[in-house]
Formats: sequence, structure tokens, C-alpha cells
Amino acid sequence: MAAHHDTHEHHEQATPAYRKKQAILVLGVFACIVTAFVVPGVYVSLGAVVAACSLIAVAAKLQPEAPEEEHH
Repeated sequence: MAAHHDTHEHHEQATPAYRKKQAILVLGVFACIVTAFVVPGVYVSLGAVVAACSLIAVAAKLQPEAPEEEHH
């Protein structure tokens, strides 16, 4: 039964370029959150939150497709 699991291919993990882009986007989201709390003004805070949401949406689009699981 253990031999069955040995035949599955192991898919390559996320590439370093993808991880670097994700790290930059996460830092951008945190910067927007800090800006929303530190800078006074409703419009600045609203703009920072909208920018953070936009960065999150971009990060979600960058995520590679998950490999399809092969269960019998």
C-alpha cells in the first residue's frame, strides 16, 4: 500500500519570483494599514484601505494554480 503513494509526482513548490512578489505585496498592504492609522484624515485613511484591498486582489491573482489531487 505504501508503494501506491510513492508513484505520485511531487509538484514543484512556488517559485522564488512568486514568493518575492508576494512578499512585496504584503509589505505594501502593511504600509497602507500603517498609513491609515498614522496619517490623520478620513480621505487618506479611506484611500489607504482601498489601496490595501487592491494589493490583496493583485496578490490573489498572482497565486499559481494548485495541483489537482489524484485520489482513487
